[in-house]
Amino acid sequence: MPGKKGDRKFWVRCTEEEYEKIQRDAETEGLYMGEVMLAKYFRYEIVKPEKEIEIKECPMVISRGDKKYKYSRKYVVKTKPYLKKSHQNLQGKNI
Repeated sequence: MPGKKGDRKFWVRCTEEEYEKIQRDAETEGLYMGEVMLAKYFRYEIVKPEKEIEIKECPMVISRGDKKYKYSRKYVVKTKPYLKKSHQNLQGKNI
């Protein structure tokens, strides 16, 4: 999301149908409801990373007496969709 934690917040009053539509869109896109509203209003591009990020630790050797154990860990981090400002969509829009 373009903002930082602690930025200003606002509330929106809407009908039950509008709320459910925004909620469905948010679940489909993998975003929060507020992010969906910002994306539609400011025409932000919703970027969905294609793959997961795989992180490997360096192999470690642990010695216990005469025995040595070698291990390494592998983590898979799932990337979340995010909003990206598009200069092409924002040209000429004064908000």
